[in-house]
Amino acid sequence: MKNITIVFLILISLAFKAQVIPSYETFSLKNGLKVYLLQYGNIPAINVKLVLNPGR
Repeated sequence: MKNITIVFLILISLAFKAQVIPSYETFSLKNGLKVYLLQYGNIPAINVKLVLNPGR
């Protein structure tokens, strides 16, 4: 029973890999808008998200 538990735990630990955090670039446009660019592999896609802070 011990051996089965140890093998099971080893298999589970091999399944969990460290997540790679992509590096990012930041720049600001002339109007003050901050732009963050993240590289995600070789996928030719764009995801746009607009976050507003109305409390300022």
